[in-house]
Amino acid sequence: MRGLKYCEKCRVTVIGSHQSCPLCQRELEENETEGRDKETEEDLFPKLEKLYHRNLCFKIITFLSCLLIIISVFLNLLLSGGHGWAYIIIAAACCFWITFYIAFRKRRNVEKAILYMEVLISVLCFLWDYFTGCHGWALDFVIPILGMVTIAALFIISRFLHSEDGDDMIYLILGSLLGIVPLLFYAFHWLHFFYLSLLCAAASIIFLTAVLIFQGDRLKEEIQRRMHF
Repeated sequence: MRGLKYCEKCRVTVIGSHQSCPLCQRELEENETEGRDKETEEDLFPKLEKLYHRNLCFKIITFLSCLLIIISVFLNLLLSGGHGWAYIIIAAACCFWITFYIAFRKRRNVEKAILYMEVLISVLCFLWDYFTGCHGWALDFVIPILGMVTIAALFIISRFLHSEDGDDMIYLILGSLLGIVPLLFYAFHWLHFFYLSLLCAAASIIFLTAVLIFQGDRLKEEIQRRMHF
């Protein structure tokens, strides 16, 4: 196709007589889309994936969740004389489905899904802890552990799966900033066990410093590309 050029960095096709990419100003390459166009022309009707087994599995999980909730409510009424332990089962089922929904919606972007899951699980655990007596386990253990696991997961994905993708830099910065949040819990004296929170905050600050020092130029280039400087 005449008049089409391709930017390998931004992964976009540019129409017209441009010699450089409007987004990153990198020199455009010729004839990079011919192979893609031919493949598209040869396969105009892509094969549709069979979703029967997936839908059946989804229905089975939904049925089992509803069955668990129903049995828990009736057992609660029959055996415990009105104590509300069944609400914990209902809350757990709701947490599972909310988490499953977020993971399914963000499945095509693993790094974004990890950040969404960290925030969602942290909020759900905090609310669960709050409404079951404020024992403090969410702030003391769950949130700092999630912060450290998130940083490690984002680093591994950035290093081995998306080393050429500029988006990973943004997610690394966001993950590091979220890991510093437990330091606020310590500052406001909300913690009973503060070692994990301090460890998470220290690891996040060290990781953020390393990213800014060793990947500062790449981060600056990515910000300029996104802001169209």
